[in-house]
Parts: sequence; C-alpha cells; structure tokens
Amino acid sequence: MREKVAASSLVEITVAAIILVLVFTLSLAVCARLVHYGPSQRQVKYQQVVQQAAAATIRTHSWHSRTTQVGTITLEQEVHPYRGNRHLLQLRVQAIERDKVMASCQQLVYSPSPYAP
Repeated sequence: MREKVAASSLVEITVAAIILVLVFTLSLAVCARLVHYGPSQRQVKYQQVVQQAAAATIRTHSWHSRTTQVGTITLEQEVHPYRGNRHLLQLRVQAIERDKVMASCQQLVYSPSPYAP
C-alpha cells in the first residue's frame, strides 16, 4: 500500500516564503536599531576625556573653575561648595565641541581643607 503525500499548493508555498522574508527583515531592523542607538566611538572618547579630567582634578586637589582645550574639545570645569558646605565640593566637567555639550561628569568630593574660591 503506497499512499501519496499531498503536495502543498503554490499559494501555500508563496505565503510561507513571504512570512519568512518578513520575519527576517524585521529581525534585521531590530538589530540595526540596537546597533544605531548604542554609544558611538566619539561619545565614548568624550566621556573618557571628561572622566580623566575629573580624576586629575581630584588627584591634584586643584579646586578651581577653569576652561582648557584638549585638541578640538573644550573642557569646562566648575567647582562650587555643595549646599554651603565648604568641605564638600561639587565638581562638574563638560566636554564641549562646536558649542554643543558632548559629555559631562558631575561628582561630589570631600576636601579636607575648606574651599576658597
């Protein structure tokens, strides 16, 4: 007894192919969107420069507001007493390029000597 297996119709095959193409396209779109919205190499560079500047300020206890130029990046550093406490300082460093803030870092730092602007 040989039974024949019913073959799929051309319409069923076409619908299945279209579904596969749609699923593949949607998955590629999701992957592309995830890659696009991740931090760019330039943003990571800006953040690294800002973090290094903040770490250098903390290491040297240089509690002065100033602006410095690092290549094409302008670093603005501001130091203020936090809520009137002269031993607790608010340090903010921003990386600016073409009048746009590219990265920033804000930290609270304890200074054993009182802050004098």
